[in-house]
Amino acid sequence: MARFLTVGSFFIALASAFIFYTINHQTRIIINEVAYKQRLRDDLVIQIVSLKAKRAFLASADRIAAAAKALGMQPVSGDQLKFMYPVTINKAAKNYQVER
Repeated sequence: MARFLTVGSFFIALASAFIFYTINHQTRIIINEVAYKQRLRDDLVIQIVSLKAKRAFLASADRIAAAAKALGMQPVSGDQLKFMYPVTINKAAKNYQVER
């Protein structure tokens, strides 16, 4: 009986060691994946900051004004504007007239 308990204890210890080794190995794999994703996140945050800075530079009014002048553009003059306010009021009035 004692021999049976000894052999059983040996196999339980061996199975436990195998299970613990497997858990340890899987844990290391997960740790490596998390570390990789954290590095990737940090790189992406740096890229986002860089792109936002570039967008701010490209959208600056001084840069756009200089580029527009180089293309021959100029501010809108008064004769180029057409106000649609009276036209839309008349259209709306025609659509919603109440018959008496």
